Amino acid sequence: MSGTPRVILHIKSYCTCLEPELFSPSPKHQVKMVKMHVENRSSKSVDVFVSNYNSGGSDSWYTIKPGQSDDWSRDTEGWELVAFRLGPKQTPTSNETRAGVYAKLGSTVAFYDLTNVQIIA
Repeated sequence: MSGTPRVILHIKSYCTCLEPELFSPSPKHQVKMVKMHVENRSSKSVDVFVSNYNSGGSDSWYTIKPGQSDDWSRDTEGWELVAFRLGPKQTPTSNETRAGVYAKLGSTVAFYDLTNVQIIA
C-alpha cells in the first residue's frame, strides 16, 4: 500500500513537468459555463426540461417545487428550449399538459402557469 502513493506522485510530477498544459489549460481551452435559471413562481410543483442544443448538461426532466428555482449549465452560449409539464406521473400515454419557451442562455425563465411563462433578461 505504501508504494502506491509514491508511484502516483511520481507519475503526476513527471507528467506535470513534461506536459503542464494537460493540468492547467490555457484560456483558449477553458470551458465557459453558461446557465439557464428557472424559477417556479406557481403554487404547484412543475416538471422542467432544458434542451442541450449547446452541449453539456442534462436534458432530463426535473421537478421544481413552488417558490423554488434551479440552474441548468451549458458549455457554450446560445439558445435553449425550456419546457414545463403538469399532470399525472408522465408516461408516453399520460394526459400531461405542456408549455415552453425558447430562451437565451444566461436568462431567467419564470413559470407562473402553463399560459404564463416569462423570460427575464
